[in-house]
Amino acid sequence: MTEGDTEAPLLVLGPLLRYVGETEATIWVETDRACEVEILGRQARTFEVSGHHYALVVIGDLQPGAEYEYQVALDGAVRWPERGEFPPSVLRTPDPGRPVRLAFGSCRIAELPVPRHRRSSPRVRRRALADEEEHGPDAMVALARTGERIRRELDLEHWAAFGASFGQFEELLTGLATGTRGRPPASVTVLGGDIHHSYLAAVDFPPGTNPRSPVYQAVCSPIHNVLPDQFRRGHQLITSRPGGAAGTGIARLAGVRTPRIQWRITRGSWFHNMLSALEFDGRRARIRFDRTVSDQSGVPHLQPVCETELS
Repeated sequence: MTEGDTEAPLLVLGPLLRYVGETEATIWVETDRACEVEILGRQARTFEVSGHHYALVVIGDLQPGAEYEYQVALDGAVRWPERGEFPPSVLRTPDPGRPVRLAFGSCRIAELPVPRHRRSSPRVRRRALADEEEHGPDAMVALARTGERIRRELDLEHWAAFGASFGQFEELLTGLATGTRGRPPASVTVLGGDIHHSYLAAVDFPPGTNPRSPVYQAVCSPIHNVLPDQFRRGHQLITSRPGGAAGTGIARLAGVRTPRIQWRITRGSWFHNMLSALEFDGRRARIRFDRTVSDQSGVPHLQPVCETELS
């Protein structure tokens, strides 16, 4: 592989780690033209979709719990990492002997305003990189992009708008919790987002269900999406006991059927910019919610807001 070839293809997007297992990984890139992509000695030709050129490089024969620094070469010319102060890109395979951490969250608005603060200093970026290396998740889930498109088109803001599919969802959760679909898991956690705030809710089943697994909904929404104060106050009103009773009455008048299961908020709600992470260690599950804060010197970091066991 060579560097500095001005005639070689260029990266448009990526590299993006699409999958990583104990012994193999898949990395995705988009390039500006057809070419051969090489990563860690594995090659793949690009394929074309509507004038765009993509490649999926499958990397095998990896060791569990190992780290691999990698470069991306296009037709033999190194195009990643870019020159600068940042360290090399690293691929980390899962270690079967340690817990798995899954970070998740959503963003309702993709187009962010131009930030008013100055560009972060090298010291801030070095701290962020060090924190990611020590505490970073094994995987990340970005929620609600497709759900957002449907909601905007049809103006649907509640699960009850999808009566048939929600009924099927109730049956699925009930079957998982009671063991009618096989051995019941230690717990079930439904991930949600896209509603401006964050919380943890427990599912209450109707009498006689006898669930063997607790079921939760974990919602982490406000990534770059701070809710105005007047909306926060409105939310607090409608989620109070009187507000819930009023909403139930209105739903009955509108002919909405009574759900078989109920969602009860146990932690939250929070209206900060937040990120949440699930940690799985065997049959043990734990969740943590963090909000963004800055210390006295202006260095941003995550501050725990809630941490609790799920199973």
